[in-house]
Amino acid sequence: MPEPIIILAVKYTDYMLLGYGLAAVLIGGLIASIWWRYQLLRKDETLLEQLEQEGPAEAHSTSEHAPPQPGQASPGTSDRQPTTP
Repeated sequence: MPEPIIILAVKYTDYMLLGYGLAAVLIGGLIASIWWRYQLLRKDETLLEQLEQEGPAEAHSTSEHAPPQPGQASPGTSDRQPTTP
């Protein structure tokens, strides 16, 4: 004979609460992740607006960011030819 519904509900209450708790943690983590990414996007947007206001001449005024001239090695490269064994 099957068990009455009330006894089954009491029997599995712990699992139900655990499932609800886990779902709440997962949804909370998802909301926190969305909020965190939104904050980072706002910072990026502010930085992009700042760079747009500076203009292209000021953004490339340092030699560190300027493209290498012909015949000049770029940073991290060398003029040496690779050796073959």
